[in-house]
Amino acid sequence: MRSLIPSLGVVVSLLLFTACGSYKLGRPGAELPNRFHILPVSNRAELPQARPVLTEALREAFARNGGWQQVEPESADAWLRVTLLQFERNTAATSSRDTGRSISFETRVVAEVTVVDPQTGIHLKPPFEVSAQGVALIDPSLPDSEYQNLPALFTDLARQIHDRLAYDWD
Repeated sequence: MRSLIPSLGVVVSLLLFTACGSYKLGRPGAELPNRFHILPVSNRAELPQARPVLTEALREAFARNGGWQQVEPESADAWLRVTLLQFERNTAATSSRDTGRSISFETRVVAEVTVVDPQTGIHLKPPFEVSAQGVALIDPSLPDSEYQNLPALFTDLARQIHDRLAYDWD
């Protein structure tokens, strides 16, 4: 029995150290450079007025949550590039009098995120996609409702992008 205890201790120690072999010390996003620049958002979704609103939401999310220093492009060690890929609008509810008439829509935006080295253009992190969803009512009008809904969608996208970069070990 006494010879079994040291052997068991060695086995447990080996298992413990092997399991912790991939552990990285520090916050997950620490492997990214500290100084970065947020490039203006590209808009392949052809969503009007999306570029400045999402770009500002990104800057606010990174300033509010910290972790990185935002600098001018020529001083940056990394560039954050976000491309709006898709905007979807699907009927969520129809009128009880006319089922062909939608009264609300589910809206969804999808964006691709890349972090690149400004000197070499090499990706510092694999590109990834994020999406956000919301509901737009037809009252008073669909364009007005979408216009009011988009800032909330973009704030959610910006938060997801920040959190994915700050807390995700890829």
